Amino acid sequence: MSPSRLSLVLIAGLGLGTSPALVAAEIPAKPEPAAVAPVPLTGDQKTALAAVDARLKGVEAIIAKVDDPDYKIECVKSLEDLTKRKVALEKNFDQGLYEALMHSVISRYQVVALWLTPPRVPLPAGRIANPVMKPKPNKGPSDNAPGTY
Repeated sequence: MSPSRLSLVLIAGLGLGTSPALVAAEIPAKPEPAAVAPVPLTGDQKTALAAVDARLKGVEAIIAKVDDPDYKIECVKSLEDLTKRKVALEKNFDQGLYEALMHSVISRYQVVALWLTPPRVPLPAGRIANPVMKPKPNKGPSDNAPGTY
């Protein structure tokens, strides 16, 4: 065995036989990252978050009208999630996250509003939708003549 191979084998053997405590002591500890100071919100961002607050209150008001307990619990949970997302957005504003949040809030409002609307069912047989019927105008041959306006 050549001397260079012998030294490689010895180095590899030493590396395998070292304890984790010795290896950890040799590696310098990473400094902990400094806390990032929150960036103050601009006037436009404050206005945008106020709009989200207003729509969240609207969702809360419409959820109060729900009478099915299971669906109401689901709606309240989604409202809590939307509120958590808004609080996180206040700490670190991102325009893309704001638009996604606003879309989610508006969608939740529309879904609950649709759930609250009464179902559209066909009228019973024999019932006229509009009892006051307007007579149809009589069309004579001259009404459809070409060139008449």
